[in-house]
Amino acid sequence: MTKHAVAAARERVSVELRRDLAEEWRALGPKKANKYLEQTMVLSLVRSHQITMSRGAELLGMHYQDFLDLLAANDVAVLDYRPGEVGRDVKTLKRYVAQRPRKA
Repeated sequence: MTKHAVAAARERVSVELRRDLAEEWRALGPKKANKYLEQTMVLSLVRSHQITMSRGAELLGMHYQDFLDLLAANDVAVLDYRPGEVGRDVKTLKRYVAQRPRKA
């Protein structure tokens, strides 16, 4: 358990679900359902760029590398480029490398 998980305070919230989803929720059991909700919410927030990956790892009380593995397992892109952005970044990196002083 990380320092983030130890310090995380719990708070009860109420949500309204469709009856069939509420039945699925109850079937999971409270611990599994809560973990599923937290994980799904964090993955969704990262995927939609509402929080950073490091914040996601913190919220779930995970080491960053473990969180990256969770992202990969759930098909959440770690590098999320729009068309044309990769080429621009590659050009920038090439300029940076070309300008760096060479070590003897």
